[in-house]
Parts: sequence; C-alpha cells; structure tokens
Amino acid sequence: MFKFYQIPTAIFGAVTTIILSSQVSIASLTSDKIGEIADQITVRILTPGSPGSGILVSKEGNTYKVLTARHVIASIHPSEESDIETFDGELHAVNTKNIQTFGDNWDLAVVEFTSDKSYQLGKFGDSSTLKRGKTVYVAGFPIATAAINIPLLNFIEGKLTAVTSRPLEDGYGLVYDNPTLPGMSGGVVLDENGQIVGVHGKADADAETTRATDDPTIRVKSGFNLAIPINSYLGLTKQIAFNPSANNTALTADDYYSQGSEKYNQGDYQAALSLFTQAISLNSNYVNAYNDRGIIYLNLKQYTEAIADYNKAIQLDPEYYLAYYNRGIAYYDLKQYQNALTNYSQALNLNPNYVYAYYNRALTFENLKQYPQAIADYSQAIKIEPNYGDAYNNRGLIYYNLQQYAEAIADYSKAIELDPNYVLAYNNLGLVYQNLKQYPLAIANYNKAIGLDPKYVLAYNNMGLVYHDLKQYHEAIGYYNKAIELDPNYGLAYYNRGLAYYNLQKYSEAIADYSQAIKIDPNYVSAYYNRGLIYDNLEQYQEGIADYSQAIKIDPNYVSAYYNRGLIYDNLEQYQEGIADYSQAIKIDPNYVSAYYNRGLIYDNLEQYQEAIADYSQAIKIDPNYVSAYNNRGIIYLNLQEYQKAIADYSQAIEISPNYADAYYNRGLVYYNLKQFSECRQDFQRAANLYLQEGRETAYQQVIKILNDLPQ
Repeated sequence: MFKFYQIPTAIFGAVTTIILSSQVSIASLTSDKIGEIADQITVRILTPGSPGSGILVSKEGNTYKVLTARHVIASIHPSEESDIETFDGELHAVNTKNIQTFGDNWDLAVVEFTSDKSYQLGKFGDSSTLKRGKTVYVAGFPIATAAINIPLLNFIEGKLTAVTSRPLEDGYGLVYDNPTLPGMSGGVVLDENGQIVGVHGKADADAETTRATDDPTIRVKSGFNLAIPINSYLGLTKQIAFNPSANNTALTADDYYSQGSEKYNQGDYQAALSLFTQAISLNSNYVNAYNDRGIIYLNLKQYTEAIADYNKAIQLDPEYYLAYYNRGIAYYDLKQYQNALTNYSQALNLNPNYVYAYYNRALTFENLKQYPQAIADYSQAIKIEPNYGDAYNNRGLIYYNLQQYAEAIADYSKAIELDPNYVLAYNNLGLVYQNLKQYPLAIANYNKAIGLDPKYVLAYNNMGLVYHDLKQYHEAIGYYNKAIELDPNYGLAYYNRGLAYYNLQKYSEAIADYSQAIKIDPNYVSAYYNRGLIYDNLEQYQEGIADYSQAIKIDPNYVSAYYNRGLIYDNLEQYQEGIADYSQAIKIDPNYVSAYYNRGLIYDNLEQYQEAIADYSQAIKIDPNYVSAYNNRGIIYLNLQEYQKAIADYSQAIEISPNYADAYYNRGLVYYNLKQFSECRQDFQRAANLYLQEGRETAYQQVIKILNDLPQ
C-alpha cells in the first residue's frame, strides 16, 4: 500500500579539487569574513508574490539601489506596496515607479529605496577571471517553512562547475554546486575576496523534473545552480566595455556543458546528452560532464552507459564522491542493492556529512529488510539536516512495518510539522491510526490528505478501507468508486471494491471487480484467490478450481489456495486430488491444523482408518482443544471396537465443550455397545436435551426412540 520512497537522485557538477589560478591576486578572505560581508549587503525583497533576495550595490544621496533577479520583482506593480528588509531588520518601501530592467534577454533588475541610514555596499569583482573549480559563496533568504518561520540569511560555500564564454538563456553564465533554496533568487555570489561576481537566480529546487520510477510523485533535483555574471550587469549599465553579442569565438567545453545543464533543467534529455558529449569531445578529462551525462543516461534508464560514465569520472577523480553516489543510484534502480550500498558508503567515506547518501543508503537497507541499519541512516540524515521531512516520513514507515506505532506517529507528525502540506505523511499517519483501530483519527488524516490533493487516489482507497473495517460497505464502495474514477487502472481499488461487494453478497459485482483487477494485473494472485472463493460459494466448482490453480501457478507456496482447492475436490468426491492438495498445504505449513483435519476426513471416508487417526492426532497435537478432531477420532475407535479409546476421546471433547451434543450421543453409543446402560441412558438424555435446545428435531426424536428402547 505504500509507494512513498523518495530517492534524491543524481546531483550535478561538484568538483573536489581546487584549480589554482596562475595569476597573482590579493590574498583571499576567510569564509567568516566573507560571511560578514554577505550579511551587510544582502537584503530581503518582500513582494506580492514569493519573497526573494537582493544586493546593495550603489547609493545616490539617500537613495539605495538593489540589484536582483527580474523574476523576483515581476509581481510588483506601481499601485502595490513592496518592501526591502535590510540586515538591521528595518523595512524600506520600494520605489515601485522606478524599477529598472534590462530587456527580455536578461533576468536582472534594479529597485530603489530611500533611507537616512548608512548601509554597506557590495564591491564588484571581475567575473571574467573566474575559472571552473574556484570557490564561490552564495547568500540569500530562503522562503520560510513551518520549521524555520523567520527570515534567516543562508550563506553557502561551493565550487564553480562551469563558466561560459557566452550567456545562456536569460543571461546566465555561472554554474556552481552550492545547494541553494527557493527564495535565494537575486542573492549575491561572492568570490574568495568577498567581491560580487554574480547574481544568483536559478536553483535545483526551481527546475524539478520527474524521474522515471515506480512512484510518480518522486521529484528529481537537477543539481544546477546558476548566476548571471556581474560583468553582464556592469556592461549593461555601461560601467565596463561589454558587448556579449560581439563574441564570435568558438564555443568552449564549459559552454557546451552549461548549455547541457540548461537543456536538462528543461527536460530535453536528448539535447543535453548531445551537449555533454560535445563538452567531453573538447575536454576528455571533464569530470563533471561525465558525471552529468551519466545522470542523463540514468533518467533514460540506460544503466550500462550511466555506470560507464560514473566509472570514468571516478577514474579521473577518485575522490569525486558524487560519482559514487550517482553510481549507487544506478545500482539501486537495477536492484543490485549490495553494489548500491558499497557506492553510497564510499560517497560517505569521502563526504561524511552528505545527507542524501545516508537517506539513499537507508532506502537500500530497507529493501534488504535490514531495518536497524535503515533506521540508523535515517536518524543520521536527520541529525545532519533536522528539517529533512522525507527522512522522518520514511523512518516512520519502517516503524509502522515493525508495528512500533508510537514511534511512527511521532515521525509522521514531525514531517507534517515541517511541511503542513505533506500529503503523503497525512496518508501514512492515517494508516497507523487505522491499524490502531482509531478510526476517527484515521478518517481525519485521510480527509486532510484529500483536502490538500483532491486527486490523491491512495487516500480515497484507504478511506474506503476504514469504512470497510467499520462494515459500512456502501460508504467504502463510494470511496473506491472515486479512486477508480481518478485512476481507471488502479487495480487495488477494484480488488477492494470486490471485497465490499462480496461482504454485501453481491457476487456478480464482486466477480466483475476481481476480473477487472486481473485484467489490469494478470499476476494479481489475491484477485484470483478471492474470485475462486466466490465461485466456490456459488458451487461453480470448475471455475473455482481454475482460479485457485492460477493463484498457485503465480505463487506455488500459496497455502490457502491448495487448501481451498482441496475442499472443492473433497466436495466433488475427487478424494485423491483432495488428499494431494491438503498434503501440499501441510508441506508448506506443517502446522496447518485444518488441512490435517480435512485430510483425516477423506481418509475416514475411504476407510483408511489408521491414516485418518494419524491426521486427527496431529490436528490435536497442534490444537489440543480441537473438539471435532477428538469426536471424529472417537468415531473411528468406536468402529474399530477400541471402546476405551473412543470413550477417552468423547470425554475430552465434552470437557473442552460441555454442550457438545454429538459427543454425548457418540459416547452413549459406546456405553450401549459395552452394555453399560446406566451411563448410556445418562449420555443419551443429555444429548436429547441439547438437541432440543439447538432445534435439531430429527436428532432429538432419534435419541428419544433409543432411550425408550433401552433395557431398564
């Protein structure tokens, strides 16, 4: 019922070795010092749409100019109010009548505010000197979440993975691996000297595509974070000589790589594949291009090619942890879980704080049913990233499977606290409460999931299961109908609706639903089995045999299918086939007490008394309170004239069930044969009274006749 494993897939473009410039430059600042600069010059822009970030770049009189991304201020209109929040917490009204943009080809804008206070301005660097592998710092204000509901500046260190010689779409030209977040658009990109070298504008969280997996809700982060080089802004404002359209030099490997990144973000995998290949043709040692082309192959499920590219990236840089991580994903998709574990572990050896590797390794342990190891990895991911909602959700799933419901509830609740719109966590929390039979809470959580996503098929199905448990079958059918309406190929909903119809004794409708579930999934073993049960009840025995046989073909260890097919053969007096099926059920489950008992009945009918006694005895050994087995074994002993054994069995049956009329009657017969008429009369009288109470008139009259004929 759960399909909720979210694998953070391939991360693009990190470089672990620093490429040193051969040019003499001023001494680099410490990251702490650069962070202090970012604090002073980065502002938060509050717009009618989603908030963004900006950079203090100049001042004329008491008017400050803030450089940002054009898409950040796109929702600002002259008639609406917007504010800029500076580092000191002061709010300043945006001059909405004087917003400067630079045409459709540049995702840049400048906004103004006035203040008598003195704020530090950023210093411009020279983005033309940047090289792949250089350290850069990105600062901005992520959008508030349930866990962090106040604006906090994020300051993140990373490496440039590409620098283009020509601008990409919207003017972007710097690519880096800093893990940025929504809301940081328009924030500053600083070099090692604390100088502005770019305006951040695109993040992996901004351009998500769905990876081809079993769960269509899984989202893949592209891993590309992009900025517009600051020289583009300086050129557009004529602060430096600049004419990007005049650049007629041949494209570099970085150009092809960056264009490939853009095409990947747009979901154009074939174009991205071609561009990454061109980058490699120009630079056969381009580690990032091999890694990222491998990601394209991964998305196309061309796993051999993906692994080959990751191998090449690792050969070029044995400490390139992302290539190990991505190769782990390829092996995971191939269900080669041990290889996946090895690669995730190697990634963690190289980067012990890489949270996604812990998360994915936990998923792998989970598939191997190594639950303690999976819990440990999810817990470590949470320790590194306390707001990792998916890790809480998935750890909750393990606790659920282990029936540690209190821990599961705590984890799902934390996931919801972090993201009040986490549909999957509400659904999973509903499942826990359903298993605890706390149905009102289960219904409340499923309703919350449906309210957030009215097309969430799984929640409708699960709501139906709640009402099924409550025996409100018509209400259950209503929810199954909704699930089927949303997804006509949702076999589970047909199957569950079939169960509801079965309980309402609407057998034709149940058969139709099981048949549809089988049409959708020809290997739906439970659907064959349940349809076989209905045919059995309708005495359509050949159809029942066919369905049980198909269930056995799909699952040769389906013990109940053997047992029920044995029952049909028994009813058809095909005793050898019945014995064979009961024997197979016993082979699969040596403690299947009913199979021993029913096989004993067949042996009894065939007058194979020793075999029958052996089966009844085994049934009694497994279940010492199996009264029918004592009674039937007593009948055989009576027929074999082993009267004391018969009396012992009937007496044991009566001790277990003091109102067992047949046991009194049968023990009376033994006493009759032994001419112990006093005991016989006592047992027959007791049997007669019980038959009368049970309304078994024929049996009652028969015993009364015997009583009247007994010698005094």
